[in-house]
Amino acid sequence: MILEESGELSVSTQELQALASLDSRQYGFLKLSAPENLKKKALVLKAVKYLERMLIQAYNQKKKAHNEEDKAKEKEAGSVVAEGVKIKQEADNPLCDVGVTIDESLPAEIMSTEGSGDAKQPSTPVNEIKTEDGGDAGGPKEDGSEREEEGPATELDKQTGDGDRDISIDPKTYCKLGHFHLLLEDYEKALSAYQKYYALKADHWRDVPFLYGLGLVYFHYNAFRW
Repeated sequence: MILEESGELSVSTQELQALASLDSRQYGFLKLSAPENLKKKALVLKAVKYLERMLIQAYNQKKKAHNEEDKAKEKEAGSVVAEGVKIKQEADNPLCDVGVTIDESLPAEIMSTEGSGDAKQPSTPVNEIKTEDGGDAGGPKEDGSEREEEGPATELDKQTGDGDRDISIDPKTYCKLGHFHLLLEDYEKALSAYQKYYALKADHWRDVPFLYGLGLVYFHYNAFRW
């Protein structure tokens, strides 16, 4: 039988062979509630427990990995923002750490600011046009940055929308779990497992035991429309 030691379940090779032969096609022929099938029922119950625990562990590991990635991204974003603020402060105060001294022996003409008009560019229509062009050129850059920011968000939406597709679990696990629940006459859990397999397996229509088991569950709930 399935051994349970220190909270962990293990399945032997013989038990796997016995469980492999069970699917929806035994429904109605194999009565697990009968006294002569109590051992098989116990084996199926523990197999269900084993599969459910395996699925929960896989989901928790994937969730933990996602959380670690999110924390790393947040930490990296925080360091980038802090560095940007520091650079901006240095740009706003370029002479904060530079000692500026004035030589008083220079002529008055050089010290005077009246002759510094050549350094300033007069405001002309040509300059105004250039300024306006520069402002217009800045507009598309902002739009481009917005489009660049939309990319990661869209990709993140795709990743979160996939749900269980990111978990490295064979879809047949859900199908087998549905068979076991069906044989135990737990139709609600059987339907849930079958629907999960239906969503994850693209060629589910090739699996005849799955289609038969799903049909039996639909028949139980009087849902005759496909």
